[in-house]
Amino acid sequence: NIKCNINSNSSKPSRKFIINDKKIKGNITFSESNQKLYFKFNNINAELNKVLKIIGFNLNIHGNSNGDLLLEKDIKTKEFMLKGMLKSSELSVFDYKLNNYSSEIESNLENIRIKDASFFYKGGRGKSDIFLNFNKKIFNIKGNINKFDINKIDRSFRGYGFINFYGRGKFFHDPLNIDFELKNCSYYENRKFNINAKITALTNFNDYRTNIKGYINYKSKKSYFTINLEREKGFYSGDFKTKLKTPDLLMPWPNNKGIIDITGNIYSKNAESMNFNGIARFSGKQLVIPSFPHTIKDFKGYLIFNDLVFNLRNLTGKLGNGDIVSRGIIEINKGKLSKLNINFTGSKMKIYPMDRFTCTLDSTINIRLTKRDRILLKGDMNFSSVIWSREINEPIEFNTTASISASESKLLKMIDFDLNLKGNKDIQMINSFGKIKGKFNLRLLGSQSFPVLLGIIEATQGEIYFSDNEFKILKAKVFFNNRQFINPIIDIDSEAFIKNYRIRFRINGTASHPKPQFTSTPPLPPQDILALLSLGELYNRASSTEIRSQIGTTSLLSSQLIDQIKSRAKKLFGIDILKFDPYIKGTSLEQDVSRITIGKAISKDLIVVYSTNISTLQKDIIYLQYNLSPMISIIGMRNEDGRFSIDIRFRKRNK
Repeated sequence: NIKCNINSNSSKPSRKFIINDKKIKGNITFSESNQKLYFKFNNINAELNKVLKIIGFNLNIHGNSNGDLLLEKDIKTKEFMLKGMLKSSELSVFDYKLNNYSSEIESNLENIRIKDASFFYKGGRGKSDIFLNFNKKIFNIKGNINKFDINKIDRSFRGYGFINFYGRGKFFHDPLNIDFELKNCSYYENRKFNINAKITALTNFNDYRTNIKGYINYKSKKSYFTINLEREKGFYSGDFKTKLKTPDLLMPWPNNKGIIDITGNIYSKNAESMNFNGIARFSGKQLVIPSFPHTIKDFKGYLIFNDLVFNLRNLTGKLGNGDIVSRGIIEINKGKLSKLNINFTGSKMKIYPMDRFTCTLDSTINIRLTKRDRILLKGDMNFSSVIWSREINEPIEFNTTASISASESKLLKMIDFDLNLKGNKDIQMINSFGKIKGKFNLRLLGSQSFPVLLGIIEATQGEIYFSDNEFKILKAKVFFNNRQFINPIIDIDSEAFIKNYRIRFRINGTASHPKPQFTSTPPLPPQDILALLSLGELYNRASSTEIRSQIGTTSLLSSQLIDQIKSRAKKLFGIDILKFDPYIKGTSLEQDVSRITIGKAISKDLIVVYSTNISTLQKDIIYLQYNLSPMISIIGMRNEDGRFSIDIRFRKRNK
């Protein structure tokens, strides 16, 4: 819609064209002089593709532009020439977004020249000179883009890039060359790599055929790749292949060792879409399992992909010298895991999931994504043998410390458990609490940070230790029934024979608050039982008054013993000496002594002994011995009266 105003009062008639178009704003002044027609575009503000169409060019360039242009036509030769300056805050050139664009432009019906073009691409500064002749179908191009930000192209990546492009010759005959370099790239933290590529393109500047050859450099290992890509009328076709010499570029956790061979095709389902399908074959020595002390060794397999849907058709390998097989599907949508369903089967795996815990098992596990966007591990783990050497109060950890970054650990935080754990054969616990053989039927629920254990552990035979005595297990069961935290109910009954007495030792209650109890056959008072346990013999009877005192003392001592029984599971806090003296007869009540003595070797040369009298208010005894040499020791002591003394002890060497 163009309005024309004619000025006939001037000696040189002129016409003013006012453009009325939603995508073209401005005005055109028309004049004639020296057999030439002049069209001056003043303050033109338009979609650049429309302006180019006015002068006869249909290029894949879009964006709102502004500037002043002068179009002149020779009346005799009918030749056109367009000159001027164009600017644009955002311009799309062959689908590449350019910002703060400015350039000089010269054009006729045959060619277009863009001089001193300056722009920004993804934060990188670019410059170029372009000459295109659409009649003779020739071109001459040179330019570069320095240090553009890869993160502005794809938010998942970090790094920066450089592009240098150049070429001259005929359309679809002579190549346009592009040198492409990406530096300090990373998808996963602390795993940086570089990409170098050479792109050779045959084009008419609407459609093209390209060949890309390059390599990915990661830890001095170069993984080469090739891509052939063709665009015709908005539709894409082509193929690609690469051999990655390290799986770390694809795996969320590092230290994998192997090769991934990828071949695939590029196609379009509709105009301007680009789709992929292909196959990835992989093999190698080691696949890391995050936050787990074992790796999958001697692995091989393949998966088929269609865009971002991955079908794992087969994965085999060794885990703990046992055979494993895995199959399943993984789907990613808009950069997010949208579907996961993988089946894992392992047989005769000997693994060490925790420190001082060895087991051999078969397992069948399904790994899937739930509606709450959590990853659920569900299945059965059947143990044929277990050796548990951890203390009973140590926290149950289902993984080891992982050396992965915070972003890489996001996947681990998504994991939930629903696993059935069964063991009916060679199941053993060997620690400071005892040596027990049994079976278990447990269910592990919850998450890595909040595990829940339900079920029962039952002893079939064995013994537990107390005060250097072995108690044979009559029955022992541990019930896990708390969904809030792991604090099982303990029910243990055991016996030992000391000095012709049968001593029964029972423990009931929770793991955090156990309640021990001693009885004997024939029946003995509590103080006699404790004397048998701590001294290995009964002590002499005293008068009735003293007996009452002893009973009171023994009652207090029993309370202390209970605390000691509780701490037995903690290896007595590393205590090397523990001795109970329930009663040492004196000449009067004030001389009664019910004493506990604890000793600890701080180092190979320093020993500290602490002794406290439960039944009196006398000072505690502290004894320190430091060995200067095998023959000389320094002894420091505070006695019951609070007096300090230091002695030097010499030992003679036996000849």
